[in-house]
Amino acid sequence: MDQGYRHGRTRHPEGALSDGSTELRELQIEVPLTKWSLVVKNVQSDRKLLGGVLLEFAKQKERVGAAVGNDRLYLELQRVIVDATLALVEAGALTLVPPKHAAG
Repeated sequence: MDQGYRHGRTRHPEGALSDGSTELRELQIEVPLTKWSLVVKNVQSDRKLLGGVLLEFAKQKERVGAAVGNDRLYLELQRVIVDATLALVEAGALTLVPPKHAAG
């Protein structure tokens, strides 16, 4: 049973992409669950930061730049990351914990 992740790596959940997002369908980014926090921390940050993190895990590196550089695709990519995170939490594959605050 595949719920959007395989062998400790994440993929967009089935049905997560809208019908017009063929460009993102072609983009495969397999992020190990141990590194997923890097993606989540940068999903709402600067495009270049998120793009840099995703480049590390992308199979088609040239498509990451196209997705991050296009406003519509970038928003869709952010939505897919949020949806994938929710699917992982719901499946019990990922646990959310509050951030640790420095004393002071």
